[in-house]
Amino acid sequence: MKGDFSRFTFDPRKHYSGVLHQQGRVWLDSDWNEEVLERLALLQTELRDVIGASGVPAPGSGFQLTASANPNALDDFGIAAGHCYVNGILCQLDEDTTYLSQPDLLDPPRIPIPTDGSTLHALVYLEVWQRLITYLEDDSIREIALGGPDTSARLKNIVQIKVQLLPANNATLTCAQGAQFLPTSGSGTLTTLQPTNVQQQTLCQLPDATTFTGRENHLYRVQIHNGGDVSGNSLGGAFNVPLAASVSIGAASLTLSSALTKAQADAAQRAGFITISDSTGTSERIPLALNGVSTDGLTLALAQALQNAYTTANAATVTGGIARFKWSRDNAAFAVNVTDVQSDRVTVTLSGLGHDVATALRAGDLVEITDDASELGPGSGHLTTLAKDPDPDTFTAVLADPIPGSFQLPGALSSPPSASGDRHMILRRWDGIGDAASVYSDAGTPGMNLGDGVHIQFGGQDLRAGDYWQFTARTADGSIQPLLDAPPAGINRSWAPLALVTWGPPPPTSPPAPQGTIAMNVTSCLPLFPALVNFPPIDQGFHIVGLSTVDPQNNVTQLFNDSNVHVNAFSGINIQCDANVDPASVARPTCFVMVEYPIFAGDASGAGAYFPIVLGGTPSVNGNVIFWKAGSQAQTLLNQLLAASPNERGLLMHLIVRGDFIWSQDDPTIFLDGEAFGQPPQGGNTNISLQLPSGDRRRGGDFDVWFWIVSAPSFITAIQANPPSPINIGDTTTLTMTLSSQAPANSSITLTLDSANISISGEVAGSPPNFTVTVPVQAGATSTTVTATGAAVGSTTISAAFGGQTVALSMIVQPTPVLTGQLGLSPGSVFVGGSATGTVTISGPAPQRGLIVTLASNNPNVAQVSAASITIPAGATTGSFTVTGSSAGSATIFATAGITLSALFTVVQRKGKEIVDKSSQIEKVQAEKIAFREILPESRIDKVETRATSSMPPFSSTGSAFIRPEERPPVGEAVFNPPKAEAATAPAEAADQDQSKKPLNAEKGLMAERLGEQPLQ
Repeated sequence: MKGDFSRFTFDPRKHYSGVLHQQGRVWLDSDWNEEVLERLALLQTELRDVIGASGVPAPGSGFQLTASANPNALDDFGIAAGHCYVNGILCQLDEDTTYLSQPDLLDPPRIPIPTDGSTLHALVYLEVWQRLITYLEDDSIREIALGGPDTSARLKNIVQIKVQLLPANNATLTCAQGAQFLPTSGSGTLTTLQPTNVQQQTLCQLPDATTFTGRENHLYRVQIHNGGDVSGNSLGGAFNVPLAASVSIGAASLTLSSALTKAQADAAQRAGFITISDSTGTSERIPLALNGVSTDGLTLALAQALQNAYTTANAATVTGGIARFKWSRDNAAFAVNVTDVQSDRVTVTLSGLGHDVATALRAGDLVEITDDASELGPGSGHLTTLAKDPDPDTFTAVLADPIPGSFQLPGALSSPPSASGDRHMILRRWDGIGDAASVYSDAGTPGMNLGDGVHIQFGGQDLRAGDYWQFTARTADGSIQPLLDAPPAGINRSWAPLALVTWGPPPPTSPPAPQGTIAMNVTSCLPLFPALVNFPPIDQGFHIVGLSTVDPQNNVTQLFNDSNVHVNAFSGINIQCDANVDPASVARPTCFVMVEYPIFAGDASGAGAYFPIVLGGTPSVNGNVIFWKAGSQAQTLLNQLLAASPNERGLLMHLIVRGDFIWSQDDPTIFLDGEAFGQPPQGGNTNISLQLPSGDRRRGGDFDVWFWIVSAPSFITAIQANPPSPINIGDTTTLTMTLSSQAPANSSITLTLDSANISISGEVAGSPPNFTVTVPVQAGATSTTVTATGAAVGSTTISAAFGGQTVALSMIVQPTPVLTGQLGLSPGSVFVGGSATGTVTISGPAPQRGLIVTLASNNPNVAQVSAASITIPAGATTGSFTVTGSSAGSATIFATAGITLSALFTVVQRKGKEIVDKSSQIEKVQAEKIAFREILPESRIDKVETRATSSMPPFSSTGSAFIRPEERPPVGEAVFNPPKAEAATAPAEAADQDQSKKPLNAEKGLMAERLGEQPLQ
């Protein structure tokens, strides 16, 4: 309400019902206005109590939507004349209109009607609020006979039809569900602070830091110009982010060093502006382009080019998402009409320049250009300053910034022509502007210093353009009206769903619709209410007050709508009424139970097909109770149908009682008022409950309640482990839990462990020695599994509980196997280059992950193992490895797994081949002596030499010093008979390979035998 008011005193919390004028008293505008607002509030409350949140009077033709008659503008749907009520406010359309030409919303956003064959879903809703109308918007308010003075103002109910596009996955929304997509009010707040550091007005007057120092009484107005959030408030999306890359003059986009969050991106779009600045003091405020924040939140698209360059070296930063406000000491009451705008769009002709010298427009004044479109649409206009003093002769003024092209200039014709005619362009003066911050400081938030010691600060988040606050400042006592986290005084908007609308291909018709036809389908959402004079009288009737099921043992259990009933606990239903029922009126046609027979089974998503059949049963009456008893074949049939529908919740059952044909035993003219109504789920329950007693205060009416027959209760029957107990530490086993029948939805098994020797994956609770683990069970499953791991040596009892039953399993965890026995090496001695096989044995089967045995040689220069470790595979008890002799000597081989075993390994140097001269028998004997000295005792050497000298034939120069085992002659032959030529010339590698396979003692025995002696021991 930007008018010339002294103050607003209406406060609904005071519960004043009227203003009484006393004789001879001053009559103030605030008193008159409080009286008007109290009457309006009372009327609005009464209408809301009678009609509800919204409604349209019967026959309900008002505000009905129809498809567009313009094939070139399919979004210009029709809106029927009439009236409705939203939040107790009367909404009127005097004549039929359309979406694009509605009187209270100029230039509405266009709707992107699809042309690709897809379907567009939208919520069409009403937005209702009250606008202050002065002579500037309606010149007829002024009285010409008195010279056309500015006297009073008017309040106008604004009715706007708007469209909210819905996501594609909301094709089946109801009107109640669609209401969740309605807009909501912002949550910004304002606090006024008392003046500080006030200087005394005279030398004799002490300063008072708690008083207003202005010389005139004021009604301050603080109004949000650009929506956004509050700087310094962690709840909102205000941000200050460094640039990621330098930008030059003329740049149209900015890259941020870190991505904006969803809240920050939303606040930036709502604010519509960002501020870029650097350490040199260079700064400018730039509007964002439509959808100017990239999907990754790193790039901002600008609506106009930068006027300065900014570098990361100068610490350039981008500030955004902050709401911007404007303020006025006189409630922004000073405003004049703009009668003309020149082609430069900065020179404007005004209807006046001010009432007097104090109010005259001057250079530098902060002014806002508005019109009907900006006031009815975005809620803010073009904010700029006067470039110089206005011309008092021509009444022209020059703006610092040109009027945007979105404004329709006075006298201009819109295209297409606007039905609204003159849009009443206005120039309004404000006193200052600033950014909303949560804490006031003289240096940090100078914009929130309103002068004369008046300071403000903001709170909350999501400040909306057009939100405003008002507070008074009085010179008599230096007071400032206190506001503490006060919500906005306005604009108070109300919303109501009008219709759910789809645009898309029409349904199949005969003949088919032309290619490319787009149909509009409308589901009205405004409730219909009859006139009070036609409201029907209340009929007499009796009602159903309670329901219960009866099991085969005649136990009674209360029956709730949409609840589950076990098949083995269902044999009948008791229907309790509040009056005695005539037995003659209750029979199979008037009281029966229906089951939906699955033609083919579906699942929880509703896929499937069902055929309703009446379940055999017999109804009877006992006083005020109607009893329906199931037939003898009901249990068999229901179990068969349940088996055919394993993936569904159960069998959908309906109890139907025909109230139109059931009357009271005491008065045949009183019938059962069976109409019953559901109510939303409450207390975490997802079922739709039923309101009892039944009745809509009309005679007759069928009673219909539904419930679900489900399988018998499921409980646990066994728990097994695979592999079974025992297991090693670190081994895993699969625990399988078996149920007696299919598990219902949202089921879980509780496992309890009496020790920590076994660990189980899942949701763990409790503390030793009673750990509990929750294992979910899929709906319809008859078993489930979980993995258990051996954690420590010992025994653990695992108890599994489900469905009121508990089963147990004992699991033993045994220690990890270790090496046992001896470390075997075969052979224990080899020639240089030869190898032996090592074998290790462990104390039990290797665990599932295998058992690692580390290997080592204390003398790698003599003997080397094939690897630093070997892994004995799961379940095995032995492992092997290879040891290779590198040089002559001895080495100890170690194997470690839990304990360490060792074995001695010997490597022998093979004797070289000797070449003897045919001419010297002595040299040959000497060579033999040297070759066998190590294997014969000293006392036998001479004997060998003598025998060799006397009887050994000459050796060939190519002969071998030793005889291979395969060349060994039979006993009795000459020991030194020369070998065959081909044997003598066999490769040395083969001889080495054969010799390496014989132990050293065997070699010594062979050579001694060839000398005719007994083998050495």
